[in-house]
Amino acid sequence: MIKIRCETPFSDEEFVRLYGGAWIDVMGVRYRRAAAGEFLKGAWSAIQRTKPYGLRARPEPDNKWDANAIAIDGYFSTSLGFRTIHVGYLPSEVAEDLQGREYKVAMASGYLSDSGFADIELIVFARREVEDVLAKIDKAAERVWVREFAMPGLKILAHIAAADGGSDDDERRVMNEYAERVRLYSGGVIDDFTIARAISDALEMAPSLESLRANYRRLAKHAEAAGDLLECALKLAKLGGIEPAEAVALRELLAIEQKVSQSGP
Repeated sequence: MIKIRCETPFSDEEFVRLYGGAWIDVMGVRYRRAAAGEFLKGAWSAIQRTKPYGLRARPEPDNKWDANAIAIDGYFSTSLGFRTIHVGYLPSEVAEDLQGREYKVAMASGYLSDSGFADIELIVFARREVEDVLAKIDKAAERVWVREFAMPGLKILAHIAAADGGSDDDERRVMNEYAERVRLYSGGVIDDFTIARAISDALEMAPSLESLRANYRRLAKHAEAAGDLLECALKLAKLGGIEPAEAVALRELLAIEQKVSQSGP
């Protein structure tokens, strides 16, 4: 198993972190597990040797599925030079926001399980522009906050809600409480309609165990979100009359992951 958490990346007064600096998933990694695994192993080796590694963005204007597509390549130093591997893409809405702008990406974290499951996250930077352009970009912050913080926690709560036998109204109330807390972290960019839709979407999903574990890991990196999720998860368990195994596992896993995240690679 490999866990990588990068130091605060990239410092340049001419560039600004987009979406409040939220860590964004590299999309399509699950379809490139071998490539992603090779990159993460190479990056881990580079870390041990104090050599360079990271991510680069590469526009794909000829992509037949999306002319705005931006590919993400991982690179790392080897004894023969640099190795570059295509590991995935920026989310389509982020790629669309970046059209016509000068931008950069920096690796934030990477995870590779013993079974080959891979997860890579990055931060997006763009050159500072006039205020009205930045305001337009900030409108996309809602989508990023929902995907990176609200939905992972809501999926986990929906999984616990399905196991504890509580009433639908109570389950929605607790899930709404968690979403409202995420709204505070985001600076209020998430509106009521988006919260309601996210809760409904989460209740209809049936995520795999690997997916839930990835969501646990992501939220464990954000101490406040992890703590709020745990509090809401235990409220759901109490509403069901008994603390389910899922809540116990969640509490233990979050505690472990927070320690790992705080200690670094």
